[in-house]
Amino acid sequence: MDQAPLYSQIYIHILQLVASMLEERDHLPGTLRETKMLALTQRKLHEIGPENYSLQAVPTKELHVCRAQLLQREEVIAEL
Repeated sequence: MDQAPLYSQIYIHILQLVASMLEERDHLPGTLRETKMLALTQRKLHEIGPENYSLQAVPTKELHVCRAQLLQREEVIAEL
């Protein structure tokens, strides 16, 4: 029984497997770079998050003060 076709198929399969592994290896640096950028971005967002909330709170407080002043002035005008 001739096993040459079987060995040929195994050889082709091994070559395909190696080619696939080499392609995956070539994509790894890009994937690593993207992962590092994502981690850096997430870290920056985590650091900036509380600062952003505090910055949003300032205009809200100022807005409430302005509204209160406006209501007081409207009351004074209504009394006149």
